[in-house]
Amino acid sequence: MNKYLKTALALMLGASLASCSSQEQPSAAEPVEVTGTYSIIVTGYDWGPGVNKAVIAFDTEIESADASMFTVTEKKEATDWTDASFPIIEAETARIVEAAYLSDKDGNQVSDASSYVTLELYVSPSEGSPINYNAHTMFNTWCDPYELNIAVADDAALNTVNGEAESVTIDSAYTAMTTNADAFVTKNYTASDGTEYGYGLYETDSDVLFVWLHGFGEGGAGLVEGTDPKVSALGNRVTAFIQDEFQNALGGANVLVPQSPTYWNDPDGTHDYTDSDSVLAKSAEFNGASYYTESMDELIQKVKEDTGSTKVVIAGCSSGGLMTMNMALTYGDKYDAYIPIAEGIASESISDKQIADLAKLNMYFIYSMDDNAADVTLYSDAIVNRILDAGAENVKRFASEHVIDTSGKYKDENGNPYQYAGHWSWIYFDNNEADADDGSGDVFSWIAAQVH
Repeated sequence: MNKYLKTALALMLGASLASCSSQEQPSAAEPVEVTGTYSIIVTGYDWGPGVNKAVIAFDTEIESADASMFTVTEKKEATDWTDASFPIIEAETARIVEAAYLSDKDGNQVSDASSYVTLELYVSPSEGSPINYNAHTMFNTWCDPYELNIAVADDAALNTVNGEAESVTIDSAYTAMTTNADAFVTKNYTASDGTEYGYGLYETDSDVLFVWLHGFGEGGAGLVEGTDPKVSALGNRVTAFIQDEFQNALGGANVLVPQSPTYWNDPDGTHDYTDSDSVLAKSAEFNGASYYTESMDELIQKVKEDTGSTKVVIAGCSSGGLMTMNMALTYGDKYDAYIPIAEGIASESISDKQIADLAKLNMYFIYSMDDNAADVTLYSDAIVNRILDAGAENVKRFASEHVIDTSGKYKDENGNPYQYAGHWSWIYFDNNEADADDGSGDVFSWIAAQVH
């Protein structure tokens, strides 16, 4: 065989081998592109609600997750407190991811690969709330918008069952919200005078009905879509009343959370919500007789019958503390106990005869001496001193110097316990940290003694 033929055969054989080699090699893997949506979980805290979890639903299963893999930026409606006109703005804040793990759709951790990943987010009195207080209407409303921009960190990899994700896109709008106030069933009631209430009700097999009257900011008319008792249950830690410590202390209790159509100290049930000047002007007209007194009594009687309750305790904070006082002044021993917290009826507007009547009731006053909204020398402290001087036998008082965080979780810039506004004394009630000044015990135990 001559050299030319050998060369040709060698070239043909090489081409054939190259062709076979090419056919045996697998094609390049398709890039893994992952998309997702998320839902949020809201929990009631001392200061109000916080988005403490986001549950991401991916379109493929994820093999592992940890906190360092994700970044979260919160974008929401907010009041700019640095501007004297208190405008409503859109604010962006980086949220701290405290933990991340594979989970089920409800956020419960699992050990196997899953298409759900739950992020636990840090919350505090100044970050994470899905509700905004509008300084012009003086009401709390759900933030619109409220979004979490969730991304995989630049130096992290998201490993799926199909390989490492080349791109990850998560929708910015949440698909659903669950809260720890969802145990309250939302209902509606129209009183004989036409007043329409939305209310939340937590039912047990107890014969005790506990009524919570919210503060000014949780009134219904400030909401874009009308009443929403869930705002009243999350504006402060009303969820404490359906949790073990309160329920066990009372041996069980039904819990009613009505929402005022406007605010409790509204003298005629009408209100212009365009600015705070109108709100304050109307509030100043309050003469101690709330427009909602009779209709609230009707609602309580209805729920009392519906739940089979025989004992009723009424408590409330701020504007709701005022309404609690108003119910005590109007209905006296028709109800078993009253707990006015940071209340707003001035002592000078209560007659000596009314003070003598209050002295016969079961009452537990809670307030802080540095209350920045209702000067206690004119309101709570002045009233209690008069009642005690009138010979009251079961009127208790818890008066703190300040309202501070007792959980140990929140500090100021100097490392001291976080101090809340002095008006927020209901925090001590929610956490059963109000112990009577006369040494007779905590407020939950006192309530139990009034109904058993």
